[in-house]
Amino acid sequence: MKGKRLLGLLFFFLLACGAFAGEPGEVRLTIGQKVRSAQVLEGQDGKKGLLFYAQSRYARLWFAPEACDSLEQSAQKYLEQFEKRRLKRKKKGAFEKIGKKTPLFLEWGSQKDNLDRFAKAEADFGYVFLANSPYFSILIPNVQNQAQDGGPALFDSGAIQISFTKAQLQSLLDALSR
Repeated sequence: MKGKRLLGLLFFFLLACGAFAGEPGEVRLTIGQKVRSAQVLEGQDGKKGLLFYAQSRYARLWFAPEACDSLEQSAQKYLEQFEKRRLKRKKKGAFEKIGKKTPLFLEWGSQKDNLDRFAKAEADFGYVFLANSPYFSILIPNVQNQAQDGGPALFDSGAIQISFTKAQLQSLLDALSR
């Protein structure tokens, strides 16, 4: 009984650390307390993207080359502070911003192949402590659906926070730099 429990805890730890990377072009990320897979996309004009499932909907997040640079700079600052143990602990789950607001393009919908809602968004990069461990985070505030002018708030994006362990972040940076 103890062996199975320890094996389960070891598996969960390795999964949370991003040890099982999945398919090529796939990265692991954390939304809330759940570890999920995200597909790395390559779009037109050098844009890179992530397709993931969050909060009962699919979302596609597009990074222009400038946004990728901003993400990389913020991630490097985070990793430096992480290594020097200079990350500030605030209240549980409080977001600490690193870097500047970065414009992104967000698409979302209820089906993976039909993302019929979209908006230009501004994301913040930073970190948050979840379960006493630091996670690099991308925080996207609620944005209004631009596919439907003046529509009900039901179709807004809702705030999205995507978090990455150190290993998951390194995997994301590697995937976006290809």
